[in-house]
Amino acid sequence: VIFKNYPFSVPPFYALVVRSLVTLEGLALSIDPKYRVLAAAYPYLAKRVLLDSELRSSLFELLINTATAKPDARRFRWDRAIDLLRESSKSSVAVPGSTRTPEGTADDMGPYLDLASSLIEDAAFRQTLVAELASTADVMIADIIGGAMSGSDVQQLQKLRKRLGLQLDDEARVSDVRETVNLIAEKVADRIPNAMDAVNLAMQAAAGAVQASMFPSDHPGKNGDAEKGAEKNAGPSLPEVAGEFFDQLGERAAVRTLKALANWIGEDEGDASRANPSAKTSRG
Repeated sequence: VIFKNYPFSVPPFYALVVRSLVTLEGLALSIDPKYRVLAAAYPYLAKRVLLDSELRSSLFELLINTATAKPDARRFRWDRAIDLLRESSKSSVAVPGSTRTPEGTADDMGPYLDLASSLIEDAAFRQTLVAELASTADVMIADIIGGAMSGSDVQQLQKLRKRLGLQLDDEARVSDVRETVNLIAEKVADRIPNAMDAVNLAMQAAAGAVQASMFPSDHPGKNGDAEKGAEKNAGPSLPEVAGEFFDQLGERAAVRTLKALANWIGEDEGDASRANPSAKTSRG
């Protein structure tokens, strides 16, 4: 009907693909009335969007909330990242860059490493992600401090959370970040034989970051400026990204501490005024 009412044409191969999909969906519906072709194809589509380098710009637009024009106010969509990671795990189809294991299954470690490199190289995406991670870490630290100071007293915990500036949506965001990290860990768990190897890898990465930050290399290589230019085009290194994260975390922790002290002092003064109203009257 659409092709009859509107004078436009489509390539023959496109019409053939659409006709094939409609036929296959009709056959599937005759067997299972609840079958939905989009739901069946979604895991593959999620995997392609997540790992296909040609769709990287679409992935960034999907994960970063660009509704605001201010770069500092952009938020990372953890719910969408979780959805992509969870659904892509259901697809066993190889994507460009994947290899095959001896068992014949798709090995996506190469595309995942390429994705991690792209996340670091894209300045806008990296800055938004680092800011979100630093903010989440700040919330987790403040929550741990509040829990340690309050003990098992629920009322005292709520009072401390208010002083520390913890909001109701902070808990949901921390939960989303943890689930995202867990989903990523599941994808690389088979690459780490045991927990001790994971600890060793983490210690080596941390030691490398500290060494690079404390003793930066100022000696040019054989190609001098050419090497520096290549490094600049390759994006920041992991130690530099870690430095950005800890800088932002330190700033957020300092601001939260000052606000907590201000709230604490204000509450103490309010309690003192309510306990001794005559002193306020005499000062007036």
